[in-house]
Amino acid sequence: MIEKNIAKDAVNEVGGLDYANDASMHDSAEKLKIILETAIREEEYFYRFYQVLSDLQSDEDVKNSLLQLSKQEKLHSEKLHTLSFEKLGANIVPELFDLVDLDSDVVLTPMSEFEDLHTMFKFAIKQEALAKGTYSALAAAINDESAKQLLLNLAQEEEMHEQLLVAEYKKVRGEK
Repeated sequence: MIEKNIAKDAVNEVGGLDYANDASMHDSAEKLKIILETAIREEEYFYRFYQVLSDLQSDEDVKNSLLQLSKQEKLHSEKLHTLSFEKLGANIVPELFDLVDLDSDVVLTPMSEFEDLHTMFKFAIKQEALAKGTYSALAAAINDESAKQLLLNLAQEEEMHEQLLVAEYKKVRGEK
């Protein structure tokens, strides 16, 4: 039902590196590359996800909110593309970077697997919260101020997305 976590697959493709025991600059850069590439794929996934969810709405306000979220996810992807994992790999705080959990990244689920709107909303709310945590943890683990600020801004925006989704989900359920 749910596809394998891309980040886990990528770790295996890199050779099953044990990042907790080998925090060399190269390995940190490789782990960071995996995390950033996964985050970009997740942002692009949610760009499409919110478009699909919007198409399923009858309420124009909810539809427009979801289309705005979709656009914001696309912007997140573009912002993440500006980060250089090679440069940032040299600015990692190993003790904090080891705490960034690849398992907390979004699991990419085929949209056809969702049973109904309620499941889609619950999934999106959960994933926005996970993205916020991942970006916050990354920001704490990076000593580059511009990257840190970008990641903190993304975390803050993911929190706003989560709150917006909760509000829109209440509308869909007929709550006030």
